[in-house]
Amino acid sequence: MFRMHDIIVILALALMWLVMALLINRFLSPQNAFLISVFVLSISVSLTYNVIKKIGTAPIFLVIVSLLTFSLDNLGATGIKKVIVLFAAGIIFELLVLVFRIGFRNLQLALMAGASFAAASIPLTMGLIYSFNVVSSMIIPIINLILVSLFLGFVGSGISVLLWSYLSTTKLFVKFEYLLDISL
Repeated sequence: MFRMHDIIVILALALMWLVMALLINRFLSPQNAFLISVFVLSISVSLTYNVIKKIGTAPIFLVIVSLLTFSLDNLGATGIKKVIVLFAAGIIFELLVLVFRIGFRNLQLALMAGASFAAASIPLTMGLIYSFNVVSSMIIPIINLILVSLFLGFVGSGISVLLWSYLSTTKLFVKFEYLLDISL
């Protein structure tokens, strides 16, 4: 299903995310680092899906990202908890992209919905992994964080759609796609 160049593109975009995550974590407070990380992650996962256009791209990308930033506390979790949170977000992304593509047949709208709800799932999944009691006792702040993440995911994926509409028509990208098609 995935060819070698698909994996190389996913790894390259994941490495770019790693650099951005290191910079975000280095220069911002934990709260701001979380918000900016969710925003940049929604841009990254949408852009990755646009380039690859294959089912399973988002969970693979997000698991690779979580492994690269395993000990980095930019999303409020580290280690295996981060892998679980981002894998769950990738599955939510994929399911919504599939549903929206069937219903509306518009990939960009599907990506925006998928990235928005995947971003919104991060604080909820993270809270449930840490403690169900804390989530239930602090439901209003969690809902606020979910809504902010939903908004950041929507804006980030919207930026990704605009970026993709520009990049997909550039000479360099068209040559890249043409070379990949020839290599099959």
